[in-house]
Amino acid sequence: MTKIPVEEQAASLSAIILDDEYYNFLVAGVGHTEDISHIGADRLVPLKAHAWLNKKAQVENGERVDSRDINKHFKDVILLSAGLTEAMTRLPERLAFDLNSFLSQVPAELASNPQAYNGVDGDRLIKLIRKAFSLG
Repeated sequence: MTKIPVEEQAASLSAIILDDEYYNFLVAGVGHTEDISHIGADRLVPLKAHAWLNKKAQVENGERVDSRDINKHFKDVILLSAGLTEAMTRLPERLAFDLNSFLSQVPAELASNPQAYNGVDGDRLIKLIRKAFSLG
């Protein structure tokens, strides 16, 4: 990963382009195994939730967004949540706010496409994520 300064309007081009707060959070969680750098679910879940929120906001602002991108980020949060444990990571205030915003939308998202999210227990998912990130 490399930090590249971007102007405000360019920040919406990709979930890969992160502001300083998300970038610093991500970098702080980089682990190293031999010659491989990696990040875990404790970093990816907030990142994917943030990407999902951004895509949803783009749609609300009238921008064209591939619905598969939106669904992929949401499904990634579900899948990655399996790797979370209680009180794994404390989030910076803004990231906690964003993740709480995501969690508040989970029930509606699950209800909007029951076939795609068949078998996902929304209450359990929310509780798991709240415990992992010590969210109130």
